[in-house]
Amino acid sequence: EWYDIHKRLLEVVITMVLELIIGKQLMFYFELNRLICNNQFGYRNGLSTTHALIKLVEGIHDCFEGKDLAAVTFCDLSKAFDCVSHDLIVSKLEYFRVKGVALQIFQSYLENRVQYVQDSNESSCLLPVTCGVPQGSVLGPLLFIIMVNDLSSNIPAEIILYADDTTVLNRHDSESLALENAKYNQTLIENWLAANELVLNKEKTKTVLFSLKEKNMNLDSPMFLGLTLDPTLNWHQHISVLKSRLSKSIYALKRLSGELEREGLRQAYFGLFHAHMSYGLIVWGGAPKSEDIFVAQKKAIRVITGSHRLAHCKQLFIELRILTLHSLYIFQCLMYLRANLDKVHTRSSIHSHNTRSANLINLPQNRLLKSERNPIVISSRLMNKLPDPVKNLENDKFKICIINFLLKNPFYKVEEFLSESWSELDFSLT
Repeated sequence: EWYDIHKRLLEVVITMVLELIIGKQLMFYFELNRLICNNQFGYRNGLSTTHALIKLVEGIHDCFEGKDLAAVTFCDLSKAFDCVSHDLIVSKLEYFRVKGVALQIFQSYLENRVQYVQDSNESSCLLPVTCGVPQGSVLGPLLFIIMVNDLSSNIPAEIILYADDTTVLNRHDSESLALENAKYNQTLIENWLAANELVLNKEKTKTVLFSLKEKNMNLDSPMFLGLTLDPTLNWHQHISVLKSRLSKSIYALKRLSGELEREGLRQAYFGLFHAHMSYGLIVWGGAPKSEDIFVAQKKAIRVITGSHRLAHCKQLFIELRILTLHSLYIFQCLMYLRANLDKVHTRSSIHSHNTRSANLINLPQNRLLKSERNPIVISSRLMNKLPDPVKNLENDKFKICIINFLLKNPFYKVEEFLSESWSELDFSLT
């Protein structure tokens, strides 16, 4: 019996290693030849749910700035990973010039799979699996994003994909026409899915109208990749939900405070509190209501240190080497822009005059105060405050330098950072 278990474990390990190698080669081929849709953010190196969130939020901000409405359709695909046609996957791989032995490997990977149902000691008969990608596998999600890769080219609107999460941004200055466009594009998606043997769950698919005018809004607050969006993009609903969740985390820390030393509580903080607080912070951290989350964070810090409930926390943040909410927001913005410098232009790229401000990022002239919280805008403003020697550091050194600076300077407001004139002496460049 032990021999059989050992043999099975060895097979699983070898299979995972082979899948990792094949998956890496497959994505290298698709990325090298720019075959993957630019708006697909799932299961790609250097991309995450955060990038998908930023894409949608920036799109809505652009609508607001252009005096348009944003009708966003959040599509729900019914059991998407389970319904993928094996024949269609193979044909799409062929279309992308995956041929010969490489194609045979993927055919072999999908074929000859069986399934059965077990209840207590009773098992059903074996049935062949003719559709779907293997759940929990490395190659399964990669094959799925290849399967839906051409969806965006068939929809005349901006589409944001994260694996099977499909979101369509329709913009128009008329509410009725924005909703009409959304309905038309949803029909196109349904037709495309039907042609590809996938199904749209109409009951869970919803269209939400985003606008600056609250009185015209419906009350829907959809979930998108773990964040709750409200129709004016003020983040009140998300922050309210997050505040409630963090209150439970603080309670858990209080219970642990009688059992753990400070370092143990600090580690628990990162698992129980920080992970929830930091998620998607780059898109909602500039909202005025985010101050509620900072208040909760200070409560957590006082629990870790055993301080009085009214104790000042700045020195405690420094001692614990924990970033304040606002410092973490600054860090996320700077790291995002550092990885996306191709999205902005410096003044030197616009004119040839050699001035001291030549390396500053050219900021857009925004009509709305809300647009200042657009991730690319606030990130550019923050980057412009850094001295050139810091901006010129290599990526790893830049990251370490910014973290060390923010750990020594626990900002309670983003404006504290923006209001100062920082020099390279304020940063540790070594």
